[in-house]
Parts: sequence; C-alpha cells; structure tokens
Amino acid sequence: MPVYFPGNGLPAGVKPVGFITTPTKRRIETLNGVVMPPRTARYPTPKWNAARAGVAVGTRNAKVALLSDSTGLGAWGSGVSFAGNLYNGWFRRLGNKIKSVPVTLGSWYGDSGCGIAGGGSAKFKEYDPRISFDTAVWDYNTPYQVGCFGLKTNAATSAGTIGFLPDKAYDTVDIYYKKANGLGSFTVDVGGAVLATINCNQPTTAIVKTTVTVPLGVQTLNISKVGTSVLQFRGTSCYRNNAEVQLISGAWNAQSMWGYLRGGAASEPADGPRQDILAIAPDLTIICLGINDSTLAKPIDEFKTRYQEMIDLCKTTGDVVLCIPNVIDYAGNANQDTYWSAIREIADINAINLFDHQLALESWVAANNRGLFADGRHPLAAGYEVMSEAFYGWGVLGQ
Repeated sequence: MPVYFPGNGLPAGVKPVGFITTPTKRRIETLNGVVMPPRTARYPTPKWNAARAGVAVGTRNAKVALLSDSTGLGAWGSGVSFAGNLYNGWFRRLGNKIKSVPVTLGSWYGDSGCGIAGGGSAKFKEYDPRISFDTAVWDYNTPYQVGCFGLKTNAATSAGTIGFLPDKAYDTVDIYYKKANGLGSFTVDVGGAVLATINCNQPTTAIVKTTVTVPLGVQTLNISKVGTSVLQFRGTSCYRNNAEVQLISGAWNAQSMWGYLRGGAASEPADGPRQDILAIAPDLTIICLGINDSTLAKPIDEFKTRYQEMIDLCKTTGDVVLCIPNVIDYAGNANQDTYWSAIREIADINAINLFDHQLALESWVAANNRGLFADGRHPLAAGYEVMSEAFYGWGVLGQ
C-alpha cells in the first residue's frame, strides 16, 4: 500500500512513519508491521461541529485553541529556540492542511513564554515578527495569562503603539485586554484612521473582548495608548467575519499541566489564564500538556486533579480534545509513562477524544535517528510536520 503524505513540509527522503491508506480510510502501522485500528474520533464533538458548519455556510466564526508547552509553539523547530519558529509548530501547521473551511492564523495571545527563557520582550519579537512595539514603553504584564505574558504599558509615557500585521486579509478584530479600576484608554486604527476608542477603567477587574470592524485588507492593526495610565493587553485575533476558523495558540514555554492555570504560583490569580479561556470561548480546546510535569516529577494525583480542573473549565465554552504529547527521551524522564497513562484514564473517565502523538513518531530513539528531533523533547520542523499531519489525518478538525 502506498505511503500517504499530502503535506510538503518535510525534507527530501523524510516521510511520516507508517502512514498508509486504503481507498476509504487512513491507518497507522507500527515499525514492526502491526497495523493499528483507524484513528478516528471516538466521541461526538457537537459544539465544534456546529461551529464549523456555521463557518461553512457563512453564519458565524469558530475558534480552536491550543493549551500546550514549548512543543506546541514549535520551539527548536528551526534548530534554535524561538527565532523563525512561528509556523513550525504542529498546531499552526494545521492552518495549511484543513480544506473544508477557511482557516486563519492571524492571532497572538501572550508571548508564548519566549521572555522567560532570557532576552525579555526582544525574544517575543524574534518568535513572532508580525508584532512590533517599543520595548521602552511596553513591558510584560503580570500575573500570568494564557500564553504566559501579555503586554502592558508603564505610567510614565503618554504614547505607545502595538502593531500587528497578519499575513491574510481581515475585516474584523477581537482585542483581549484587562479592565480594572484606574486603567486608561486605547485607540484602534488601521492606516491612521481611528476606528474605536476603548476605555479600560471600571470598578471591577475583568478580562474582556472587544470586537472592532475594519476595512478588508492585509494591513497593520495599531493599538495605541491614550494618556499616561497603565494598560494591559492579552492578545488579538484578526479574521474575516463569518468566514473563518481562528486557530489561537496558548502554547507556553516551560509550562506544565500542574502550573498552567496558576502560572506556577501557589494559587490561581483572579485575572489569570482561567479568565482568558472564558474570554476567548473556544469552540474546541486542544490540551497537550504533561512533558514538563514528567520532568519535574509533579505528584500524579495533583496532575490528575488539575487536568480535570482544566477540562471542566474548557467544556463550559466548547468541546475538548486531549493529547498524549510527543515522545521524549527517557533520560531524565524515567517515569513519563505514568503521566501518559493518567491522561488516557482521564480521557476515558470524561468520554473525551484522545489523540496520541507518540503513535506517529514511534520512540524518541527511532525518531531522533531519523533526524526528527532537536534534543530530548523538542522536534525539529520535520518532526512537527509528522505530528501535524497525523493530527490532521485523525479527522476531528474536518478535512
């Protein structure tokens, strides 16, 4: 049977392990020749299916969010930590595969944790060259949020603009930001024409979304500070209204399931990641965490408890898919299988679809020998492509 691989992101001579087809379905086979059952979604995803159907007929938009670690953002895909890796991760690669409905990658949400690796906000701009801001005016916000750090201004400056240039035409923008007592105002413009002025000052603290309509085009979105009061931005998403699925990455370098909603703190902040997830309101949330829990040897019972907590939260807005992360070296992670078993158990208890990235990559030793890994846990671009193609072939997102 022929090897099946519609993608074009792999180097010559490198192909996914064991992808084969029949006239009617795809299957995965292991290196020893044992054919695995077709990997199709086991449980229905009614909220996601309804959202996708609405996009197809032009009556609504839809959102898919990823909550993950550095392997979700594509770290080391280019052979270095962040620079050049924006489109290398397996999640963003899905944007070039899904054909049943239009998809946009015109979003940023947090800095993906680039700054915590050293280099501050400059590392964020290396990772995502679509965004621009003056580092003397804009700094990282606290506490943590989805995607680690957003951007805030200090009170000493009366001007400052965040520029964002997606690579596709858009006519609608969702801006996610904090409202709280004493915060200031900002304007939204494209091409110098101010389209909205938004006041962030209110007595109670909340993470909110404001939607602004803009002229259709490929253009820089400018978010500009008004006055000297502090502002705090979480992210933006640019899309064509009632016409696209938004892929929004909440991948967070060095993060674990144990710490995601708390940002590694002892308790969950009032305006932390939970509020971002509710503001984004994904129709489908993909959770792919556990590698750093394994490395840090987080207590397995707490791992399960916090995993369940995240599932319960994400199910309030849409459907949920769980993932076994990519294979990693057993050196330093000897107990990793305990965490993968826990994820399988959680998926069964919740009757939630589970995708196993490890089936496509086989063992870390085998994948590393094939030139698919940069180190003991981070795939190179070729490895991320294998992961993306396998997830796409699973079919839960549509074909």
